[in-house]
Amino acid sequence: MAHEFDSGFFYQKPAWHRLGTVVNEQLTTREAIVAAGMNWEVLEVPIFANSNILLDGTITPWLVDPDIHTIPDKKALIRSDTGKTLHVCNRSWTVLQNKDAFAWFDPLIQDGDVYLDAAVSLQEGKRIAITAKIKDGIGSVLPGDDVELYVVLYNSHDGTLQVGMMFSNIRVVCANTLGAAISDRKRKGDYAQFEKGDDLAVTAKSVRAKHTKNLHQNINLVQGKIDIARRDFNLTLEQYRNMAKTPMNEALFREYLCRVYDYDVEMKPNAQGKTIKDMRGYNQILKNFEAGVGIDINGVEGTLWQGYQAVTEYITHAKDGSALDDQRKRLNQLLFGTAADLTQKAHNVAVEMIAR
Repeated sequence: MAHEFDSGFFYQKPAWHRLGTVVNEQLTTREAIVAAGMNWEVLEVPIFANSNILLDGTITPWLVDPDIHTIPDKKALIRSDTGKTLHVCNRSWTVLQNKDAFAWFDPLIQDGDVYLDAAVSLQEGKRIAITAKIKDGIGSVLPGDDVELYVVLYNSHDGTLQVGMMFSNIRVVCANTLGAAISDRKRKGDYAQFEKGDDLAVTAKSVRAKHTKNLHQNINLVQGKIDIARRDFNLTLEQYRNMAKTPMNEALFREYLCRVYDYDVEMKPNAQGKTIKDMRGYNQILKNFEAGVGIDINGVEGTLWQGYQAVTEYITHAKDGSALDDQRKRLNQLLFGTAADLTQKAHNVAVEMIAR
């Protein structure tokens, strides 16, 4: 886990982990892949075996008795610039090259729908993610408190993820645009699920495609969904505005935390004799609630929007230590792990509290 962040670029604002290259102009996909340090290819190479293995486990030197042969149904995926082995897979596995992942955005950029905002390579290139800002996809929760809409493409070269695209809205003042965007990936009731035998799964907010021969054809089907994303964005923006209209004091905030983190609302100890006050990070979340990012914006204090932002700030910015390795681990969790689920749960609970 020490090398989660490999390389990346960010448009205008640096990410919270302070890694990668910051650019001040909108880039073409060809420029972006270079700025992100992702202009390498995945090489598909055969795998060889030596069947001359003696009873003691040693191998007969091939110069003396060559019996090296390829494994017919397997191949290795190798990173072209470093020689790093990314994956051993079936020969039917279809690679989505980084250049093709970036190029997927070309029609959207040419039509003026998006511009590239960030791209990261993780785990020495085993996973990648690209975010693009949807133009005109911006709205205000309160005056001076803006939310933006992004489209995200993610992929793995190690078999751990299908190719995925999704739409997500994040807050302008939050530097970690990529992590916040991916946190929508497992939105309850809208995570694209595969039917038996299918290699494509589609919902209004997300698409997932398996690495089959139909991969490139399948992922192109999502390019026409930008208008759907804008409609969904307007719905979520309205939810945020309702959060900002819902009063919240410290007692209600404690109840909110209990529901998000699965503690008893009546403060009864759990099986381990713990209450929400014993949770690691509880004091930091309270500090966020009292003086976190954006709390000074007029109309935020004393609302459910204040509580929601306090929790999401903790998840995305201060959950672990400040050491570089801790930040890299947190980035992986925000992109692909439990932090994404927790961020979505914080949203779901807040929406439920609006309706009370």
